Amino acid sequence: MGSELRTLRTLKREYSNSDYIFITERKTPITDSTFRKIVVRAGMEANLGIPVYQCMLRHFTEFKLPNDGQDTRSIQ
Repeated sequence: MGSELRTLRTLKREYSNSDYIFITERKTPITDSTFRKIVVRAGMEANLGIPVYQCMLRHFTEFKLPNDGQDTRSIQ
């Protein structure tokens, strides 16, 4: 979790003129619809043989972090 926060802080410093970290080419915030499309397209390009959805990222994290020894309360 620490490395992700460091990366987000670095991005925020590099793009300090924006209130958002994830922005489009037009410098507007990425919408939830755009994020869903990016995840679906990445899943298709990965050729996993199953459809991939954004909620799968959350479910994966719910399993990975406890398996890595993270405290369940801190994950919430």
